[in-house]
Amino acid sequence: GETDAAARHFEAALQFALAANCPAQVVEAASAWVLDLLARDQLEDATRIGGHLTLYADREWDAARAMLALYERLGDQRSAERARAALPRLAGQREVP
Repeated sequence: GETDAAARHFEAALQFALAANCPAQVVEAASAWVLDLLARDQLEDATRIGGHLTLYADREWDAARAMLALYERLGDQRSAERARAALPRLAGQREVP
């Protein structure tokens, strides 16, 4: 169904970004996928995909935002606070959630 199709598209986008060794595309694809998985209550998969964001969460807004959402869902307050602390510095003109 739609969920399977979305997973295939996210997987293709992430694999393309990884193969191209393009960090900005990795962040874009993995961040969107993590948020989608969290919205679908697929915490285990979100955690797996979130692993691609750990290198970027302290310097990329989208990665920090996705990891904050993931850490909050996991109940990892220490990591959530670290991600939340990075957001204002990375925000630019964005509104911090």
